[in-house]
Amino acid sequence: MNLRLEDALRDFNTPKAVEILESSHNLSQNELNSALRIAISSSSPDTAIDHLLSHGAQITETVFYGASARKYVISFQAFLDHGWDINSLEFGQPALRLAVGDEQLVRWFLDHDADPNLQGTIGCSILATAALHPSTTLLEPLISRGAQV
Repeated sequence: MNLRLEDALRDFNTPKAVEILESSHNLSQNELNSALRIAISSSSPDTAIDHLLSHGAQITETVFYGASARKYVISFQAFLDHGWDINSLEFGQPALRLAVGDEQLVRWFLDHDADPNLQGTIGCSILATAALHPSTTLLEPLISRGAQV
């Protein structure tokens, strides 16, 4: 990987990372995808994600699950801005299921037309997943958007 890009991302130096992206026309797909993985896993995601996607980085399974674990709206908004299908089951699970546990993110997904009835590979409804959490505050927004068991 381009060590300067990797260093800039790890140092949270987005202006430097953008400068490297703009001036490096020979970054491989693997380098771009690795850089996106680093940006997603940072403790403070920012516009670097958007820039990397604009330069051709792909949303891989590792990036998807990394974003789901971090639960940052900015990551998913960048994905949407670059053509990601919020209801995709490409990586086995609906992103909305992985957001359960974070009320703000669940509401964001629902506000962006996430289907509360997708099941994914485990065959369990999102509503059932939410019911397993200690807080029941997620049940109302899911049910009001048509979620079924």
